[in-house]
Formats: sequence, C-alpha cells, structure tokens
Amino acid sequence: FKGVQYLIATFRRLKKEYANLKLVIVGTGDFEDHLKNLAYGIENIVFLGYVDSPMVKKLLYENCVAVVVPSLYEGLPMVVLEAMACRKAVVASDVGGIPFLIRHGKNGFLAKPGDSKDLEKFIRILLEDVNLRKNMGSFGRKLVEKEFTVDKMVRETLRVYDLLS
Repeated sequence: FKGVQYLIATFRRLKKEYANLKLVIVGTGDFEDHLKNLAYGIENIVFLGYVDSPMVKKLLYENCVAVVVPSLYEGLPMVVLEAMACRKAVVASDVGGIPFLIRHGKNGFLAKPGDSKDLEKFIRILLEDVNLRKNMGSFGRKLVEKEFTVDKMVRETLRVYDLLS
C-alpha cells in the first residue's frame, strides 16, 4: 500500500481551513476504488491515474505546493527525485530508501508511516511558509545535481557489482 488513505484523511482536515486546496493523486492500482470511496464527498480531490507524459508531469510539479509520498513501504521512489529536481519540497514517510533522499527540515520532512496527523503537521508548515518551501526546493535541486547524476549513479552501481564479484 502507498498510504494514500492517510493523505486523504489529512486532506479532509486541511480542507476545512484551506478551501481552495486541491489534492491530485497520481497512480493506479488494486486499491484505487477503495481510495475513491474514502474520498467520496470531499471536494477538490482528483484521481489522475497513471501519468507517463513528461509534459503532464512537468505541469503537475510546476503547479503544486509540495509533493507528498505517504508510503507504508518503499524502495527509492523516483517521484521524490523528480520532485527534488523540480525544486519542490517533499513530505514523505520515513521508510525504505526515502531517508536517503530527504534531509528532514532541509528539502522536506519525514513523517511517521501511517500517521495522518504527522503528515498534516508537515503539510501545514509548508502551506503556511512560502520561503521555507522555496528554500527546501532549492536545497533538493542542489542535492539531486550533486548526488544523483547519471554518472554518479552508474559509478556507484558498478562499485556494488565489483564488491559482489
């Protein structure tokens, strides 16, 4: 599970204060109908399904306040790298490879997995502080440029293969 149910619960509470706030859920899966039922009656929740168009992704990143990845388990999610490359702050669960990407308080926040109140606390901070969002976005972009270049990733992958052989 990607933990989207916790994000929907968070959004339901935030919507009371931020009437114009929208939640765009990208992706699809077996759990989608359940999530749509949870979201029923809450205005401004959009289910986009699977998106592979670079132009659509670019528009989504350009027009969002932040990217939220509420996963209950995760490897090294590409969405976090994409968000950082697009100068967006990230709120993500403290699971799997996510802590290798997010420097808590620098380019985003690490929330307790499955805790909608923790998600809410960090999203609220970002909604209320545009300068923090911009600074986190800039830090994330610099981190991607420094640590996650194709050359560096290939070099590190080859190093792992060398260690295994």
